[in-house]
Amino acid sequence: MGGIKNHGRHIYKLNRTKKERWHLNRTLVTQLVEHERITTTLTKTKGLRELAERVMVLAKRVLDKNDENARRELQATLTTAYARTKIIKEIAPRYKDKYNNFTRIHNMKQNRKGDNAPLAYIEYIGNDLEKYETTAKEQRIKQGQEVDKKAWNHSVLKEERDFFYQKLEEAEENLKLCSVEDQQSLAQGLITPEQLKQNQIVNQGQIDFFKSKLARVEHDLFIINKNPFDLQKFPIANFVPIEGTQQNQQQQIEQNQSQAN
Repeated sequence: MGGIKNHGRHIYKLNRTKKERWHLNRTLVTQLVEHERITTTLTKTKGLRELAERVMVLAKRVLDKNDENARRELQATLTTAYARTKIIKEIAPRYKDKYNNFTRIHNMKQNRKGDNAPLAYIEYIGNDLEKYETTAKEQRIKQGQEVDKKAWNHSVLKEERDFFYQKLEEAEENLKLCSVEDQQSLAQGLITPEQLKQNQIVNQGQIDFFKSKLARVEHDLFIINKNPFDLQKFPIANFVPIEGTQQNQQQQIEQNQSQAN
């Protein structure tokens, strides 16, 4: 679905009203800030890009000038406290000398199952996943190795699993340190109980975010590996094998071996 030009601007209606498009883009841009890369249809990424650039400009204003109006507009756009904190403290400092073109759209050259819609992903430039993928690909090319698509996806997922596990440990350690510091600040009267509760919500949101990302990567590894019993190599979060399934599989293997002999 193409965009409609309005005074030089492309408007992607997405078969929705203006209010429905606003709520959709709010949700998508919040997920983009939290994950720094999201996959959706190509048309939605093009419609989202303007808002994604806008929230980054607002975050830079808050960071550089402590602009209260920009802060309020940012709070009205992003739906979670974790996203509002992350874009100001983690993402905006990366673009200190950059004033536009913070995002990149990559056409994945494949269609979604069901409605056959073309897929793409939009990301903030310079995110950690991009660095991981670029470094690993360059190393393979320098070593003269061909980049097999399946093996490449496998290696990237394993790197992402290790990366998110490390980030989760850092977030849990940061929560412990911040809890001690906040309790001391509360005792000294430097912060209010409401501010203490807000800090706890933000820190816990960061932990929940990395837990969900880790579970997603482990699930993708499980799908690629196609072996639910190899849990040591590819641990699956909250995975409980069906009782008796492993015994039935072992019996089937023994029967096949006896028939082959």
